[in-house]
Amino acid sequence: MTTDALPPDLIAYGWDAGWAEAFALATAGDAESVPARVARVDRGACTAAGEGRSYRVQLLPRTEWPVTGDWLAVRPSASERELDQVAAVLPRRKALRRMDADERRSQLVAANVDVVLAVIPLDRPFKPGLRDRLLVLAAEAQAEPVLVLSKADIADPVQLAVAESDAPPGFPQLVVSAARGEGVEAVRDAIGAGRTAVLLGPSGAGKSTLANALVGQDVQRTGEVREGDRKGRHTTTARELMPLPGGGVLMDTPGVRALGLWDADEGIEEVFADIAELAQQCRFGDCAHDSEPGCAVRQAIEDGELDADRFARWRALLDEVEAQERRRVEHERRAHERAFSRHVRDTLKRKGRK
Repeated sequence: MTTDALPPDLIAYGWDAGWAEAFALATAGDAESVPARVARVDRGACTAAGEGRSYRVQLLPRTEWPVTGDWLAVRPSASERELDQVAAVLPRRKALRRMDADERRSQLVAANVDVVLAVIPLDRPFKPGLRDRLLVLAAEAQAEPVLVLSKADIADPVQLAVAESDAPPGFPQLVVSAARGEGVEAVRDAIGAGRTAVLLGPSGAGKSTLANALVGQDVQRTGEVREGDRKGRHTTTARELMPLPGGGVLMDTPGVRALGLWDADEGIEEVFADIAELAQQCRFGDCAHDSEPGCAVRQAIEDGELDADRFARWRALLDEVEAQERRRVEHERRAHERAFSRHVRDTLKRKGRK
């Protein structure tokens, strides 16, 4: 199927021949369902964009709810007073996840994202650790990470110099002032036609201002930041899809306070590919990169080829993921023990009644 044969309203939200095929498989024999993409999720319902109209779709309890970016097969309701129904959630191509607040399970942030715009504001102290986490999150989701250094018009020159000098190898980095329109076209080009991009970053980083500049109108509310710590208010309260002029789809997200990584070994290896390559050159396969002889990583630090702080951040992220895995295994072990105890207790009660 060519794109000429596809519905234009759906194309604006990223619909292609692959999604059309997935929809046909998911709705075989179901002539009532229509395709739509989740543009926003609220409590108990979501708004989905379809061909020529939008749908207000009911989300049922005790089911896995779709997230912003998912494609649905929607069964329209017979009455405007009733919510539409989900017939199927099409298989996700990609999933952007982070660790939930309880540190025991993953939280699905967005679906089918092609580009992650990691927004780092320049009006406050630059945090390479936050930048690294955003990149790892993107890489783990198999999305293309693009670093956006925002608020260049009010940037602290020192912070800009630090951010530019500390740029990780292999990742595009754009300096942007959305308020002045500087660098916006470069961001638009990085997204590209037919692709979905998500804005990730802390509150007050300028994500909503950039979203308005990319869309070409004020679609997102913006707010001021506190003078003391340059932190912003959460003007964006939900993840929402917005088609871009000329093609592409943008998703703005609420500012993140914490970015726990979930099962992020591959993402860490991609973001720190230079260190991973050096580690393969160590004399011992289980080298801890401390004081072992023949350690290529330590040698690179001594020779000035590898920044010691970058190495420390790499090691800290690996330690965090390993500790998280241990907690997850322990949680599953305890849950299994509780389930087994309940089974034994119920069995004894049944025997006692006989």
